[in-house]
Amino acid sequence: MAGITLRLFVFCSWILFSKSELFDGSTCVVQGTNRKGICKLLGECQEAIDGIKKGKFPQICTFIGKNDYVCCPVSEKLNNSATTISTRKTGEISSTKCKEYHQYIWKVEANPTLRIGGDDLVDYDCPFEREKLIVGGSPAQSREFPHMVQIGYDIDNEIKWACGGSLISDQYVLTAAHCLDDLNHGLAEHARMGITDIEDEDHLQQFRIQQRIPYPDYQELSHYHDIGLAKLNSPANLSTWVRPACIHNQYSIQYTRSIASGWGRTGFGDPDSPTLMKIVLEMFDQKKCNSSYESGTIRLREGIKDDIMLCAGSSTELLDTCQGDSGGPLQVYKGENKEQACLYDIIGVTVFGRACGLVKNVPGVYARVSYYVKWIEDHVWP
Repeated sequence: MAGITLRLFVFCSWILFSKSELFDGSTCVVQGTNRKGICKLLGECQEAIDGIKKGKFPQICTFIGKNDYVCCPVSEKLNNSATTISTRKTGEISSTKCKEYHQYIWKVEANPTLRIGGDDLVDYDCPFEREKLIVGGSPAQSREFPHMVQIGYDIDNEIKWACGGSLISDQYVLTAAHCLDDLNHGLAEHARMGITDIEDEDHLQQFRIQQRIPYPDYQELSHYHDIGLAKLNSPANLSTWVRPACIHNQYSIQYTRSIASGWGRTGFGDPDSPTLMKIVLEMFDQKKCNSSYESGTIRLREGIKDDIMLCAGSSTELLDTCQGDSGGPLQVYKGENKEQACLYDIIGVTVFGRACGLVKNVPGVYARVSYYVKWIEDHVWP
């Protein structure tokens, strides 16, 4: 009965105080105090809970299913840290973290000798064989994409794995905003990693998603700014099988080809792939990409916007990302030197395409990661 009363109370307060719908993780301003806030589940905002006990109405951001999201005030301590963040050079902390995560490339094994104090053995070979970027699709090698994440939804008491993502720190996954709250599957609730074949769970790590953070300018009916972050309920155990990728922080991309990866369908109407797949794609320029998609529609009112979008596909083969690949990475090899060997730079996040590669010369569209670096860094490494 108490739950029904609380729900009715919150609904009434929404009628009184909600001006526009926001999303989980959106920034907001607490009415009456002008304090900065973040939209959170009511149960995760202690100040709102305490206020209800005193008869104060919480400010509602949105309703999603049976969940109420309120504008939860941010502490002054967090506000002060935000001031520090603004003076930090964009791309600096993500580059530092990229070098830090490099150590997890190597496979460390216990020394089989009986000598007391013997050092562990470290395999300094790259865990995967770097292949020539010939356009085409093939199964991924073990440990080739240790940042790959599957995102799952609670459907009929089972987990439906329906989106992809990239681990970019020990607790944050970069994905598409539409994957955080999917029109067909609801809220993203689960994340798993450490697998190439879904039947091989030797290095599997699985988590609940604690917080969903879509980019503030994302709108559900638009393809623009379709990028977001999922915060795990606890840090991942980093290793050669589970390791964050780097994020590309420069607008310029000096590559003509890139790699997309995911467990999505391998063709139109096919089931999801049980094995992680990779496809090498050609980079398309804005003019060629715009000719493939009609502008002025609800989702693409201004066509393909080069500052926030990338396009990649094949001019010679029927290749593209497909359903189930949404949110996954478009990536390039980081470099050849010792500090960058075996690393990937995430340059894009899979947003949408046309008919799973049924048509040649029609690229898929990706959110351009470099545009969002500051926003990513402010959330992931405050």
